[in-house]
Amino acid sequence: MPSGLTRTAELRPVCAAPVGPGFYRDQQAVARALVGRSGGRYPVFATVLNPFGQMRDRYGWARMAGWIAEDPAAVGAALRRVASGLAVLARDCVAEAGTAGIFFASQGVEAGRRDHAAFAALVAEPDHMILDAATAAGSCAILHACGEDLVLPRYRGYRAAAVNWDAAHSHAADGLWPGACRLPGPDLRGALLDGDAAAIRAAVRDLPRAEAGGPQLQAAACTVSSDLPFWRVRAALADEQPAHAGGDRRHETVDAQRGKQRRDRRPVFAEHEHDQAMAAGAHPDQPGEGQQQHGLEDAPKGPAIGVRLDQAA
Repeated sequence: MPSGLTRTAELRPVCAAPVGPGFYRDQQAVARALVGRSGGRYPVFATVLNPFGQMRDRYGWARMAGWIAEDPAAVGAALRRVASGLAVLARDCVAEAGTAGIFFASQGVEAGRRDHAAFAALVAEPDHMILDAATAAGSCAILHACGEDLVLPRYRGYRAAAVNWDAAHSHAADGLWPGACRLPGPDLRGALLDGDAAAIRAAVRDLPRAEAGGPQLQAAACTVSSDLPFWRVRAALADEQPAHAGGDRRHETVDAQRGKQRRDRRPVFAEHEHDQAMAAGAHPDQPGEGQQQHGLEDAPKGPAIGVRLDQAA
C-alpha cells in the first residue's frame, strides 16, 4: 500500500502487491522452508492479516474512518484490490509451498464502529475472497477474530476448521461455527508477557474450557510477538492440561503463531529471523533467574508453526 495518502481520491493506487519474483515469492519460500523443516511432524500455517486490518495499520484508524465516512465505496474497492493479491498468496502458500492452511486474522468487527452493511462491504467481502481461495486450494483455515469488544455473530458463515478469539469472549460465539475447534488462550498483556513461570502456568490453568467436551486446543488469544523469550512459551506449553469432559484425551497444545506483533506491529518472519540471529551468534531469549537458556533445537514443539505472510506492499 502506498504511504502518505490523505484523501479518498488517492485510494486508486492501493492495489494488490505484485505476484511474481520478489515480494510474494520470497514469502512463499520462507513458508516452504518451514514446511520442509517440520518434516511432517506438525502442520505449518501461514498467517494472513485481512485487508481491513492492513489498511488500518498502514494509515491509522482516524484517517481510515474519515475515508469511510466520505466515500465507503472507494474504500471497499481498494480493500477488494488488496484482497485479490492476498487471495493469490494464501492459495499459493497452500498449493505450492505446502502449508496446511492459513491462520486468518480478521479485524473490523468491534462494536459501535460500523453497521452490518458496512461490515459486509468493508470486511466480510474482502475476507471471503481470501478464505475462498485458500479453501479451494485445500486449506485448513484457522479464523482469528482480532480485537476487543467484538460483535462475533457477524462472522457467522466464515469458513473455519478452528476459531480463535480473545479469552474474554470465551462463550460469545457458541453455535456460530458448529464443529469448529476452539483455540482460547491467555491474555498476551498479562502473565505471558511479564509474569514468572508459575504465573504463566496459572494463567493457562485458568483458561475457560469448551462446554460439553467439544474439541479445543490451547493457543494465544492473539499471536505472540517474535521477540517473546522462548522460555515464556515453554512455561505455558509445559503445564499439564486437564482432560476433555467425558474422556481421557488431553488437550493438545499449540505453539501460537508468532508473526503478528502485538506491540509494534512490524512484519516479521519469526522463525526465519530467529535462524538468522542464531547463525550470527546472538541469543534472542533473556530468561529470568533460574531459567535455562536454549537454542532453536529446544524451541517449543507444538502442532503448529506460524509465519507472517500478510503485509501487502
